[in-house]
Amino acid sequence: MALTPSRRARRRCPWLLLAVVTLIAASAAACGGEAADDVEGRRAQAVTGAGGSTGPSGTAEVAGATFSSGAITGFGSIIVNGVRFDDDRARVVAADGQVRSRDELKLGMIVAVDASPIALEAATGERRATATEIRYASEIKGPVDVVDPTTGQFALLGQLVQVTASTVFDPSLSGGITALVPGQVLEVHGHYVGEGRYRATRIDLVEGREDVSGGSQGTAPYELRGQVSAVDPAALTLRIGGANIDYSQVAAVPPLAAGDFIRADLARLRNAAGYWPALRLAAASPVSTGGVDRRSDGAGRGRGDGSEAGIEGHITVFESPISFSVNGVRIDASQVGDLPAGLAHGVGVEVEGRLVDAVLIAREVELDDEDGDDRGRESGRESGRERGNGSNEGQGSRRGIEIEGRIDTHDPAGRTFVIRGVTIRYGATVRYDDGSEAGLRPGARVEVEGRLAPDGVTVEAIEIGFDD
Repeated sequence: MALTPSRRARRRCPWLLLAVVTLIAASAAACGGEAADDVEGRRAQAVTGAGGSTGPSGTAEVAGATFSSGAITGFGSIIVNGVRFDDDRARVVAADGQVRSRDELKLGMIVAVDASPIALEAATGERRATATEIRYASEIKGPVDVVDPTTGQFALLGQLVQVTASTVFDPSLSGGITALVPGQVLEVHGHYVGEGRYRATRIDLVEGREDVSGGSQGTAPYELRGQVSAVDPAALTLRIGGANIDYSQVAAVPPLAAGDFIRADLARLRNAAGYWPALRLAAASPVSTGGVDRRSDGAGRGRGDGSEAGIEGHITVFESPISFSVNGVRIDASQVGDLPAGLAHGVGVEVEGRLVDAVLIAREVELDDEDGDDRGRESGRESGRERGNGSNEGQGSRRGIEIEGRIDTHDPAGRTFVIRGVTIRYGATVRYDDGSEAGLRPGARVEVEGRLAPDGVTVEAIEIGFDD
């Protein structure tokens, strides 16, 4: 499918760098004024110059496997950190280790992807790879305690969750944070910021309102992945954020110390002392996402070891600008020549490099361009509209969403259609490529570029291209 220059240029913006560094060692300033063709040329040169090869149909391949951790920002198959990972034959694994269908993957979920080398398509600027395994897990599952729409924050299980303009909501929560009420049981996907704080990338409704103190509608345990702030081995208690946890009934207790990341399954009612009884505790493996443990190859190395890798998250341990951890993953930035100012505990970053013995040896470190945007959805969305007059560029590249696939259902009257569970709304100002609105019908293959709507559920199309 032919791409218009504007779509091609947007695909080259540096948020694509953040995960899989394999092909872009030198493009931190890609959208800061350089000609797009020069940037793309350097990327291709970096790829082939790193021991890669020229692939079929004008593509360049990066030698070696790829590991990427980040939010799903589109489908076709899944898009993570700007790379399209074909998930047709991928093994999809949930936090409990069970193999699931790829239909479980949703927009905004944080995933970890093991994949083949990335292929760079010269004609479109797209980067593609074939996923072999995709792991996903949420950060928190539990009842809402309090909601503050003015700050875009809510609390559950003693943790504080920040909603941003990029947070995707379950269709039953249309309206975003204004649809949240105390007592709802929610599942939160996102990034751990530190000290019991999280930034949500997706929020799902598990159960409706319940009387948290007097019983519950469901039976599944609550879940919490976080950083231990205190442990009392004598009392068999620990603390994560504002949650006090009693692990006296846990049969197999992993080593526990302040600073460790763990995943806890919790009983649905506090005990008489006000503690959440733990049903299970497990160490949250550093080289993972959302606490999904990575298996070893039998030699004590994670399967991502040696892979080109990229992660996004917040600095959870800060020793110095060249030695810190992101969501539990150790970062060695000693080889980065131009580190950004402002690195500190709790700051959002995007890191690319290579995994060596479970340490990410960084080649590039960038500040997360959404880190300072922890606002409520409405205020963030309105300020974005003012900056960009409603354009995708004005919303910031991080809020861009791409959906590619065949239309499942189409509602001409409501001017919406659905692809892979995502409802896309198109208005009169949508740009069309290789077709027109008349071509929108079930079965038509399209590529949509858009942004998350203010309701946090639907995608507002900016451009629709046809590929039939």
